[in-house]
Amino acid sequence: MARTQCRGLGYNRDALRPEVDNRRWEKLSPRVFRLVGAPRTARMRVMAGVLDAGEGAAASHRTAAALWRLPGFDLGAPEVSRLHGGDNEPIELAKVHHPRLLPPHHCTVVEGITVTTPARTLFDLAGVLPPARTERAVDNALAMSPGLLPVLHRMLPELAQRGRTGIRLMRELLAGRPVGYIPPASGLEARVIALLDKAGIRTRRQVDLGDDDWIGRVDLLVVGTNLIIEVDSNRFHSSNLDRERDAKREAALRAAGYDLVRVTEEEAWCRPSDVTRRVRLALRRAA
Repeated sequence: MARTQCRGLGYNRDALRPEVDNRRWEKLSPRVFRLVGAPRTARMRVMAGVLDAGEGAAASHRTAAALWRLPGFDLGAPEVSRLHGGDNEPIELAKVHHPRLLPPHHCTVVEGITVTTPARTLFDLAGVLPPARTERAVDNALAMSPGLLPVLHRMLPELAQRGRTGIRLMRELLAGRPVGYIPPASGLEARVIALLDKAGIRTRRQVDLGDDDWIGRVDLLVVGTNLIIEVDSNRFHSSNLDRERDAKREAALRAAGYDLVRVTEEEAWCRPSDVTRRVRLALRRAA
């Protein structure tokens, strides 16, 4: 609880002192207190960091990504943002960022914690992460919430006016992700797409096939051809039931005039040259 909240409950400085002395309240920082006995959790540490940063602060960057449950992020050392030139009191409970722009509509509340919105979080990550990891974070977020893409496009000019770190990277990423873009369904699929792109083989992803008689949605379809590439993870394609379902769907696709190449998880990560070789061979057969 922040000192200002304590005052709202009738605990001024003099009233707080005996509570701390008698160990009913623990002083975490000059302006944050914890009720002794309350669970010490990762979210409690984040909440304490936001309160320590003062009014208008929000959990941000990697901490916000973890709160939004983006893959690859956890609630480690809390990161918070508060406006540059605002409250200058030192922060003890979090790493602090000082953006020049942090309007209220860039923040929201998750489980009682003030946090940057998913779109603002991605822009913040672009300023502190390597480009490849930022790109994965963007695609993971879009896979979780496709409606986020128009919000990112609207936020770009708003933040670009301030010359923020990471804007150039986000501009490039969004240029390749116009509204309507479909992100890879997984990191494994992204790996296969990257291998094929490098080989000059362009693909469309998550394509629905069939008209009135819908056959299914396939992972990848090579542009300008009837060649389907299915990316089979060990998790969802290793049991007998999985294999039976895959065989039935493959038969329906071939009956509809499509050719198909299956890429396993092991091939994608350990034998990438085999992937491109098999796809090129299938394309030559089709030609």
